[in-house]
Amino acid sequence: MGGVVAVKDYMISLVGGCMIGFAGTLVFNLLINFFPSLKPSSISAVALILNMESYGVVHYFLIAYLCVLAPVAEEYLFRGLLWNFLDWVFNKNIAYLLTTILFCLAHIEILHIVSILPLSLFFGWLRYRAGNIYLPILAHIVNNILATIIFIY
Repeated sequence: MGGVVAVKDYMISLVGGCMIGFAGTLVFNLLINFFPSLKPSSISAVALILNMESYGVVHYFLIAYLCVLAPVAEEYLFRGLLWNFLDWVFNKNIAYLLTTILFCLAHIEILHIVSILPLSLFFGWLRYRAGNIYLPILAHIVNNILATIIFIY
C-alpha cells in the first residue's frame, strides 16, 4: 500500500506542477499584457538568451540552471532549511505559511510574486503532506521545464 501512495504522490507532484505552473504562466502573461510597465526586466534578458537562433554552452547551462539547479536550490532553502527552522521555532502550519510568503517575495517583481503564489502554496502543501522536500523539488522542476519550453516556443 505504501508504494501505491508514493506513486500517487509523485503523480500529484508531476500533474500539479504542470497544471498549476501552466496556469501561473498564463496569469503572468496576462498580467504583463494588462500592465506592461510592470514587466520584469529579468524576463526580457532571459527571453533574449533563450530565443537565440543557435545555442552554445552558455545557453544549455542557463536552461539546466532554470530547469534543475534553481528549483533544487530554492526548495532546499525554503522548504528544507527554512521550513525546518520555522517548524522547530513555531509549528508546521506557520512554517507552511511563512515559507510560502517568503518564497514569493524572493522573486522580487510584483507580477512574478502574484503569478507564483499558487505554485508556492502547492509546493508547500506537498512539503506538508510528504514531510520532505522530494515532492516539491519534483513539482518545481516540472514547472520550470514547462515554463522554459513555453518561453522558448
